[in-house]
Amino acid sequence: MPNAQVITNRDQPLGELLQQRLHGAIEFRAATAFLNYSGLALLYPHIRQILTDEGSVHLMHGPDFRIVDPDAVQTLTDLRTEFGNFHYYVHTETRFHPKLYIVDWEDSATAVVGSSNMTRAGLSTNDEVNAVITGGRMTRGIRECHTFFSSFVESPASIEPDSEFARAFRQFYQDYRRLSIQEELPTEWDDLLERYRIDETTVNGVEWTPENQTEIVIRALQILECQDDQPSMLDTNRQTRTWHLDRITGVAETVARTVNKHYTWNTFHHSIRRSINSNYHDASTGTTVGRGYFLRMPGNRGEYRLTEAGRNYRGKES
Repeated sequence: MPNAQVITNRDQPLGELLQQRLHGAIEFRAATAFLNYSGLALLYPHIRQILTDEGSVHLMHGPDFRIVDPDAVQTLTDLRTEFGNFHYYVHTETRFHPKLYIVDWEDSATAVVGSSNMTRAGLSTNDEVNAVITGGRMTRGIRECHTFFSSFVESPASIEPDSEFARAFRQFYQDYRRLSIQEELPTEWDDLLERYRIDETTVNGVEWTPENQTEIVIRALQILECQDDQPSMLDTNRQTRTWHLDRITGVAETVARTVNKHYTWNTFHHSIRRSINSNYHDASTGTTVGRGYFLRMPGNRGEYRLTEAGRNYRGKES
């Protein structure tokens, strides 16, 4: 049975609790409406240690550059460049407003749901109320928090920022603060976000049309690799960038809907995993299953990239 408690920053600052729970963790997920550099700095050493130890970190925040600061965005895009097992997202809808933190160990987990954004005030000094759930990784409350986080990542409104995005973000941030009247966000900001979204236009611009689920997954990863402006990004093992199953599933669903393929969407994530497990090459053992289109990366749980066979695939005639 999971254990639940309610904390406030007056009793136990959330930043301190997360620092304690992140020690020795293998995965960390955070979805927060806003963050700033000083809030990120409270958790940064622990995030970096998880990545160095070949765990995985997934972090998402909202798009409002009036509150989110450019130093935080730059730090996160730098981490994305350095570590293939760090996954950074911006949810581009202004209504995005969760405060969700999930810490996983080998056989247990902690989830926090409440009012604290990843800002220094939110994690330490503001009057905040947060529910802390601790239990096995598959207990109901923990599992539901993972499901909610996955739904954020798989949303068409989710983008993966890169170094170019960080530079543009800083410019918008600085320009906006020079205005004497600060009201609506400029239309140029929407244009920037649109460039990073994967939608039907992106999928329809491909050279070949997938006919089955395995081909849909191949096509999804081809799209992700083509969109990445740094295809040679390296993780700590000197391996090229990987994508987590959550992100692959979100793009694969867009591909499937665009080519008029219909699946049971609430189990699509699991069937995507089966497609990968039927055609993969294991980098740690050298084992190839099926046609080996997908590469499993040692130490990066649930993360994959294409092999050369998958990267060059263009349908059954290729």
